[in-house]
Amino acid sequence: MSKPKTAMPSSSAKGRGKPRTEKKDNKPSVASRSQNARQSLAIWEKVFVEWHPAYVLIPVVLALLTSLNTLQNGFAHDDLPQILNNPFTKDIGNVLLTFTGSVWSLFSDNIRAATDVYYRPLFNILLIVNYALFGTSAWAWHLVNVVIHSAVSLLVFVVCSEVTGRKWVALVAASLFATHPVHAESVAWISGVTDPLMALFVLPAFIFYLRYGRSGRKLLLAVASGFYFLALLSKETAMALPMLVAYYEFAHRQEGSTLKVKLRSTLAMVGIFAIPTLLYFAMRFSALDSLLVSGDLAKYPFATTLMTVPVVISKYIWLMSVPLSYSFQHYTALINSITSFPFIAAVVLLMSVTAALILTKSRDLRFAGVWFIAALAPSLVAIRLLHPVSLVQERYLYLPSIGFCLALGLGIEWLWRSSRSGVAGRVLASVLGLTIIVWWSAVIVGQNRSWRDTVTLFQHNVAANPRAPLARTALSTAYYGAGMQPQAEREAHTALDLDSSCIDAYVNLAYLARASGKLDLAIDYLHQATEVITDEPEKLGYQGILHHDLGLLYEQNKNFDLAESNLRRAIDFRPSAPNFYDLGEFYFDLGRYEQAREMYEKTLRHVPSRFFGLIHLRLGRTYDRLGQQDRARLEYQKYLELSPKGKDRSEALRRLSQP
Repeated sequence: MSKPKTAMPSSSAKGRGKPRTEKKDNKPSVASRSQNARQSLAIWEKVFVEWHPAYVLIPVVLALLTSLNTLQNGFAHDDLPQILNNPFTKDIGNVLLTFTGSVWSLFSDNIRAATDVYYRPLFNILLIVNYALFGTSAWAWHLVNVVIHSAVSLLVFVVCSEVTGRKWVALVAASLFATHPVHAESVAWISGVTDPLMALFVLPAFIFYLRYGRSGRKLLLAVASGFYFLALLSKETAMALPMLVAYYEFAHRQEGSTLKVKLRSTLAMVGIFAIPTLLYFAMRFSALDSLLVSGDLAKYPFATTLMTVPVVISKYIWLMSVPLSYSFQHYTALINSITSFPFIAAVVLLMSVTAALILTKSRDLRFAGVWFIAALAPSLVAIRLLHPVSLVQERYLYLPSIGFCLALGLGIEWLWRSSRSGVAGRVLASVLGLTIIVWWSAVIVGQNRSWRDTVTLFQHNVAANPRAPLARTALSTAYYGAGMQPQAEREAHTALDLDSSCIDAYVNLAYLARASGKLDLAIDYLHQATEVITDEPEKLGYQGILHHDLGLLYEQNKNFDLAESNLRRAIDFRPSAPNFYDLGEFYFDLGRYEQAREMYEKTLRHVPSRFFGLIHLRLGRTYDRLGQQDRARLEYQKYLELSPKGKDRSEALRRLSQP
């Protein structure tokens, strides 16, 4: 008999006379591996993906954690004149008066403040209420900024959730917003709160509009309009909201409708939001005597401004994408030719981004792109009014950054949902999102420290841009304000070493020389500055400034002929209220009262007198000297009416008491 086989038969061999002897394969089958992957994915989703309502607080916590170190900071830059040295802010009784003037005109007898064009009454009210509650305790002022930023971060979550319908995308976008380093300027700088304050009202306005679209309840639309109006009273850039509403109405809410229905619905919705816009402009005109910024303030030709816009937008995209080299200044050279490399590179970048947004199948991604550019648009309009060092400002990205963060959140979601990547893709998406948030958090915490005080701010500015002459001149000014004149002179000279045609350096050195009583040296510095002026738009704007300052120096040096000629040349280059006023002061001091009267009255035609009551005191004195007592009395009365607490009140009262 033969020896029996010891191998176990396979199931397929059962019932057969001859067992199978092949070696068994222990590797899992494709189906088994697929099942294991699905099980792992299910466990991953159960542990990490299941939504919990408390997650909405994550952006709030992140905003708090990354901003709390600002409480160690003091007052910096504009905080000094707007808060510490602002008598208007220190009186709670001035709340209603905030609706009658601009940001700067309400608390200064300075003629330049009287020409301010910013109408932001809710911002001024916030300053007044803060001062009433906290006085000069800087930490409490900073805490208000932190709370507002945290609240806005929560609202960003709500907006993104409403738009996309996906809470996880909204959570990622809001967390990115809460920690983005570009927001340090808006949060760590007390006076930079205008953009977070505006966003605090703009975002609820958009949320209530979205909910109206789903429910049809007209009350929600009325509430949205009310929040929008409050946003306008916080900062004028809130006018981006109607553009966002128009796009969403046309491309999202009426998706699938005929063109006629889309247009009718969009126009109707824009008309609704036009009501608070018109009310805002009516209040603005009543307060400032102007609807928009005067074209007389424009510094550059329209064509130059238009060519510079793509470069500015590209720099904003860079600041959002690469969290490096943040500072208070981002010098941007004006573009004067379409053949210049910066212009061509910027246009190529923007065309590529635009094409990608048009071709994408994701309407949420297109919305994110529209949000970014629409929210940025109001700031781009102001380019003609700004010095090249101020064309790009980090705080202007506060509201637009929501679009960028939403786009990044959508990218992380795409990686998470990619069927090719499976669990590995989800792990990669999680790690990527967390890495970005941790990285940004570290950067913004460090950036917050640069706002400790004015000198620290501009020292950081130089550290970020050591080869930038205007960074040096800004630090020079900060040093002088802190009583550090040797350091101020050193930085001004360093600016000249970097750029011998830096006009601001000559102006700073002239100012420092004048403060030291070296009038001839100060005049020499200003003359050197006039010699480096070229036909570039950014240089031409200095002509009026230099001749004005030369006029004042020559007057102080008793060279009245040269003083008059320079003050008149300043008016030729820039016929502004401050230039008319200073020439009037010059004539009054020389006893040339008829010419002084002419200049004072020209000043009145260029600035609302209620912002500069002092002009009526000057006219009263001038009419007294001209023997026109009746007109003088009217001017003194006007001065007392406009400046009831003015420092020259007693003089006006004494003059009115005389026969």
